[in-house]
Amino acid sequence: MFVPAALIAAFSVPLALRMVPPNRFYGFRTAQTLGDRAVWFRVNRLAGWALLVAVSLTTCLYLSEPEWASGRSFTGVMALVLPVLAALVVAGAYARGLAVKCQQVLSRNRKPRHGRCQVDSVMEAVPVVEVGPGRQGLPPLL
Repeated sequence: MFVPAALIAAFSVPLALRMVPPNRFYGFRTAQTLGDRAVWFRVNRLAGWALLVAVSLTTCLYLSEPEWASGRSFTGVMALVLPVLAALVVAGAYARGLAVKCQQVLSRNRKPRHGRCQVDSVMEAVPVVEVGPGRQGLPPLL
């Protein structure tokens, strides 16, 4: 069971380091993350770190209980599956929270729904309004 834990860790490092651009094959893919590049990097960074913590915890458990690491024990399998599942639930809740925050900001500003929501550096949702072909701008302050 060390091999699956190592593979998960290896695949989560590029996510945690924001090295994986939005794509449909690798990363934490939801409608929210595929719809906005900033949300993609935030959610995938969190997912990467959460998965690293999960497999680190699992590795510590395997080192303390070597018989669990054999893969023949249901407890050993669950020692890997449950932390990884918890990490994915946390990342999903974070993605959903960003989407809800974006919708609240967009509805509060009463801007047209064709605008999208971008996440700024302090984790606040900011609506982005299209101001022309290929151009974007922030909405005027009220």
